[in-house]
Amino acid sequence: MSAAKEYLERIKWYDVLIDSKLEELNTLNGIVKRITPVMNTTGGGVSGNQDKLGDTIAKIVDLQEEINRDVDMFVDMKREASKLLKKIKKPEFYQVLHKRYILGESLERITIDMGYTHRGMCYLHGRALQVFEKVLEEQKALEESGKGVKKTVKKRV
Repeated sequence: MSAAKEYLERIKWYDVLIDSKLEELNTLNGIVKRITPVMNTTGGGVSGNQDKLGDTIAKIVDLQEEINRDVDMFVDMKREASKLLKKIKKPEFYQVLHKRYILGESLERITIDMGYTHRGMCYLHGRALQVFEKVLEEQKALEESGKGVKKTVKKRV
C-alpha cells in the first residue's frame, strides 16, 4: 500500500475506532440502567450492587475521556489531511480523495456522483493517490528542512 493511501486510511480507521467505542459506551450505559441497588433487610441501608454500579460508572467515565481524545485526534487528522489535499491542483483528484477519505463515502457512491464507470473511478482514484503521494513527499521534505534549520540554530546557541 502506498504511503498516501496509508495516511488517508488512518482517518477511516479512527472513524471506525470511535464508532466501536461509542457502541461499547452504549452497552455500558445499558448495563448501568439494569443495575439496581438492593435494600439490606438485616442491617438497613443499601448493599450488594453498589460496587458493581460504581465500577461500571468509572468505566463509562474513562471510556468517555478516551473517546474525547480519539475524536480530537480524528478532527486534527482530518484537518491536516484536508490542508494537504488542497495542494492538489486537479479538481477531480481532489474531489475523489476528499469524498472518499474526509467525508467517508464509498467508492461506489463517488462513482455515481461523479458520473464515472467503475473502471474509470479506479483509475482516477489511483492517479489521485499518486498525486497525493507527491504532496506528502513535498510536505515531508519541508518538515525535514525545517528540522535541519532548528538543529543548526540550536548548535549555534
